[in-house]
Amino acid sequence: MNRFAEKKGITASFKERIVQIGITAAVFGFLLFGIVQTGDEAQAREKASLQASLDQSAVTCYALEGAYPESLDYLKEHYGIHWNETRYLVTFEVVGRNLPPDITVIDKTGGA
Repeated sequence: MNRFAEKKGITASFKERIVQIGITAAVFGFLLFGIVQTGDEAQAREKASLQASLDQSAVTCYALEGAYPESLDYLKEHYGIHWNETRYLVTFEVVGRNLPPDITVIDKTGGA
């Protein structure tokens, strides 16, 4: 038996394992990137949905009551608006009785 043949086989097997590990790591990296990207998009949609809900509630209040809401608490109490207050900061500035309030949603986590 040729003693060099065994070493060549071990070296080839080692190279194959390194390639397999590299491919597995690349696939795992792509999957992780996809999951993170999907999470970021979902957070952006959640923030946009909250903004739209708040704006629509203010307009509905104006349509039903003849005036825009005086405060954010009024929207919460009378129009059932709720959100994750630990995640989002909502600012509400009254511009005038017949002008829509300036409502801004800020993501406290620094996301979208």
